[in-house]
Amino acid sequence: MASMKRHKTQYPGVYFIESLSVTNRQEKIYYILYRKEGKQVEEKVGRQFQNDMTPAKASRIRVRRIEGRELSNRGKRESEEKKKREEQSRWTIARLWESYKENKINYKGLSREESRFKVHIDGAFGDNEPKEIIALDVDRFRNNLIKKKGLKPQTVKNTLELLRRITNYGRKKNLCPGLDFSIEMPECNNEIDESLNSLQIHDLLEILKSNHDNIEALLMEVMLFTGRRTGELCKLKWLDIDLDQQTMKLRDTKTNKDEVMPFSEYVKEVFQTMPRFSKVYVFPNKDGTLRPRCGVDARSFMLKAAIPGHYRPTYCLRHTFASIAVSNDIPD
Repeated sequence: MASMKRHKTQYPGVYFIESLSVTNRQEKIYYILYRKEGKQVEEKVGRQFQNDMTPAKASRIRVRRIEGRELSNRGKRESEEKKKREEQSRWTIARLWESYKENKINYKGLSREESRFKVHIDGAFGDNEPKEIIALDVDRFRNNLIKKKGLKPQTVKNTLELLRRITNYGRKKNLCPGLDFSIEMPECNNEIDESLNSLQIHDLLEILKSNHDNIEALLMEVMLFTGRRTGELCKLKWLDIDLDQQTMKLRDTKTNKDEVMPFSEYVKEVFQTMPRFSKVYVFPNKDGTLRPRCGVDARSFMLKAAIPGHYRPTYCLRHTFASIAVSNDIPD
């Protein structure tokens, strides 16, 4: 067993003991002795092989600690503990975001906003508390998103809105002060009309009707004549449909409530004649499980009907329903 005897060095206040290294070699472990504020201090400063420690290095460490230019081992531990306590008490934007998600029920846009936070907000403000952010920081952030990253004004607005919601959450929950300024939003032109004209509706319906063995074709037809969101219709179960009363129960809608809505004779005929792809869901995945959204077939049907490629299938169908509902021109 290695001796624990103290060995003096040529440097005052520096000694070593001999022990075995992790590689089972004989190794010197260096210690220093000095007085600080009238008290004797004895500290380990490093190992010969593991820390590349020498008597000269140990002596220089001793001098720095005597002069107060370097913390003692205890001082370092206390400093780390203090820093850790301060970090735990800091409500940074990243920490507020995690708390915001945990406390939000039925967060339908979570995956989209999680991506928005990680890609844009976290790197810019994640380590900051709201009180550390000034208006100029946000102005630079906004300009960087628009000019350097080339994002559309609406995307930038959505990102800034998420930042504002996170900081407001911290203030409302009394976790930390909020921003002391208003975030300036970019101007957006959201008047994008993706409604189909009568010829486009006719051509699209011809294609959808000729594909009544395709789940997405049937889903698109029902969406066109009900105006409901894809997610709502994908959750639709056969037990939710009452053909006699011509109503369907939509579960967990955007309002976080179940809704019962009537449907037309046209939609009733679709339900009556379509194949039952699943015993449970009306518009399931191929394996009968819950379908999250429209797939690639929806885009294919749109292109076959000569509908512009930039038209988004789900938005397009809902916008079209709104326009033909206003004109009272929905076919039975």
